[in-house]
Amino acid sequence: LLLLKSQKGKELVSKNSCIIKKEENNFLLQTGQGIYANVPNHKFSDVATPELLESVTQCLDKHENHYDKNLLITCLPGCKDIIILLHFDEEVELCDWNKKLINVYLSKVSAAYKNLLLFEKNNKTQEAAILSLAKLAEYKDNETGDHIKRVEKMAIAVAKRLFEKGAFKDIVNETFVKHIGIASILHDVGKVGISDRILLKPSKLTDEEYELVKMHTIIGGAILADASEMISGKNYLSMAAEIAECHHEQFAGGGYPHSLKQDSIPVSARIIAVVDVYDALTSKRPYKEPWPIEKAIAILEDSKGTQFDPVVVDAFLELLREKSE
Repeated sequence: LLLLKSQKGKELVSKNSCIIKKEENNFLLQTGQGIYANVPNHKFSDVATPELLESVTQCLDKHENHYDKNLLITCLPGCKDIIILLHFDEEVELCDWNKKLINVYLSKVSAAYKNLLLFEKNNKTQEAAILSLAKLAEYKDNETGDHIKRVEKMAIAVAKRLFEKGAFKDIVNETFVKHIGIASILHDVGKVGISDRILLKPSKLTDEEYELVKMHTIIGGAILADASEMISGKNYLSMAAEIAECHHEQFAGGGYPHSLKQDSIPVSARIIAVVDVYDALTSKRPYKEPWPIEKAIAILEDSKGTQFDPVVVDAFLELLREKSE
């Protein structure tokens, strides 16, 4: 919040303010308070007078600040289509010092806004890469498309429930919930390295074929880990890599590819392990008909603490029960 004082020394309070962005021929509210909060369709024109619209337009065209009575309209430096608008409770009496303060403030806001845009662009680039890889896996196996959409939806729901319950609170936060959906769609991307003869085989796999299928975890994890190293910090691709490599690990050990146990298995992979198996059991595959939901639930219950993390299973079953009520 920008705090200013009038020439009389009284604080200037703005209860009605907003950030506006021009898109094509419309002024859209990016955020706002007071009369500019919760505006349907975010249309500034729906709450602005013709005179105010004209002032905003002139400010944007000339790219200079506008001071008028109890109104301050400013352009964001370096951002030709962003405007900040403040209504004060009394007439604005800004001295040169206050105007300089406004310009310093706006330069800081502009830098923060540009950093945010770069961050969002980085996220969009990661999402595009992930979706491209997912399409590659889907092209390999037509059934993969519907499967990954269901897994994505269930993974987000389980992560949200765990977050609400405070489970794994050092790991499962809002960012985790946001990342796991798109990261989950690549859990089987390593199958692009497995022969169609094996993947689409309508009968039971031989022991040798099954060992080859297991390699999809190593392949997928390696592909995504290499990609994630190009981006610093925790990101979509790093989570996708841990999911791809570890979603067949078992909570009590004995899974593949590394026989990890309990906390050594990433929480993201523990979530995908549950929803992936549930979807596989309840869906038609080349080698099987879909199982009844009750039978799939019984498998999850029986496998708590052995194949699956009990906390994750309980959260998932809560959601299933709520859906059936």
